[in-house]
This record gives sequence, structure tokens and C-alpha cells, in this order.
Amino acid sequence: ANGRYGYYSSRGRDGQDYDIFEIIFLGPEKPLIQSSEDLLIASLAEPITETVIEKSVEIKTIRLTIVKGKIYDAITNDPITATIEISDNDADSVIMTSETGEGGEYLVSLPSGKNYAMTIKAKDYLFHSENFNIPPATNYQEIIKDIAMNKLAAGTKVILNNIFFEYGKTVLRTTSYPELNRVVKLLEAYPKMTIEISGHTDNKGSLAINKKISEKRAKAVVDYILAQGIEEARLTYKGYAYLQPVATNDTEEGRQRNRRVEFKIISAK
Repeated sequence: ANGRYGYYSSRGRDGQDYDIFEIIFLGPEKPLIQSSEDLLIASLAEPITETVIEKSVEIKTIRLTIVKGKIYDAITNDPITATIEISDNDADSVIMTSETGEGGEYLVSLPSGKNYAMTIKAKDYLFHSENFNIPPATNYQEIIKDIAMNKLAAGTKVILNNIFFEYGKTVLRTTSYPELNRVVKLLEAYPKMTIEISGHTDNKGSLAINKKISEKRAKAVVDYILAQGIEEARLTYKGYAYLQPVATNDTEEGRQRNRRVEFKIISAK
């Protein structure tokens, strides 16, 4: 043996003979080589942080009111096929018309920033009106409004929700004209129909004062209808003050509903 080679022997598999083996020495022991990844700069350097502020993104809010519901007969509760008309009260113009579904369902979308009249018309029924005065800043909302329709018959009443007066006065605002014109058209379609226009108030103030205000407001409505050519004999008016409320007078919302003008059929034929 020398510095490069060595020999050793061991008993063979049969246990009798010996086998001789040669060993080759490769040289002095070499150090263990660590992973080269340990020497990467990233592993030795301090972490670097950076704050990046992105440009602001404008989030647009949909300013829209969805009104939906069902239209049905007030007595039988059966669904009604009806026409829905949406008008801009300020511009006195019809914006859209649509029809109900087979089950009387309807859905309309009203962009914010307008004073809307929604009128429902159906054959042999007294028209129904709703008012949606939606401020420009109103965000998205949904309103469910089921509407009961009344037949054209003596005693049938409907609230004229799109009649407006100057604050604290009995003078009609021009935004009332589209609603009043619908009453005129109905009377023209049924030449023998006679009606009563009634004025109603909330319970703020005395009975005498409210009776006077409600009567003058009812008369203002009748005067407008007469000016459109309807015979005086077909129209009567009366002020009921706060004696026929349709809502509580304990809240502003209730008092607002009680301040109204109604249309009642006296004779349909």
C-alpha cells in the first residue's frame, strides 16, 4: 500500500476462500459545499419596502328609483291588465307607457331629480294616480306599491295624488294641470257622469279654518275643470276639513296623506 492505493481482504461468500479488494484514495477531505442560494444578495440585504399610492377611482352611484308591484281589482283581488303611464309633472309630458304582465305585475324605473305622476288606466275602471317627487340626490331605492283599482260605479272614489297648491294657499300650482286634464278626459269619455270634488286637510288648526281651506281648494279644482268646457251641472264640490282622515295625524307623513283632493262618482251613467 502507498498514499494512493490500499488493499484489504475478506472471507468470500462460501466462507472458505478470501477475496482481495483494492482501494483508491482520491485525496484530502474536502469541505462540504453549501447551497449557492445562501450566498444570494437578497438573503444578506435588509428588506426594502415601498408605498405606492394609486390614483383615486371614482365610484358612481346609480340614482334611480324602482317602483314595482301588482295591480288588482279592489273587490275580487283578481289581477288586472292595465296601462301604466309615467309623466313629468313639471314638463307636463308623458315619459313612458307600459303594460302589466299576465299576473298584473309591473315595474318602472324613475331617474332621480323629477316630480313624477304614475297613472294606471284599465277598461271599465276609474284611473288611479300616484306621485313620486324624487330629489336629485336620491340614491338607488326600490318601492313596492300594490294598487287596487275601483270599477266605474256610483260611490267610487279616488285620491288625486298629483294635485298641488301653493303653500298655505288655495291656488293651484301648474304641476296640477296634467292630473286635472285626466279628470277632464274621463268626463269627456263618459258624458253623463257626475262627480263630487272634495278637499281634505290635516288636523292642524281649527275646524272652521280647515273647512274653509278645504272647500276653497275643492272649488279651485272645479273651476279649472269648468274652464275646460265641462258642464257645471255635472260637478259639485265640498270641503271636509280633517273629518275624513286616511292616515294618522300624529306623524308628518300621515298629515301629508290627509292633505288631499278626492274625486267621487255620483252617477256613472
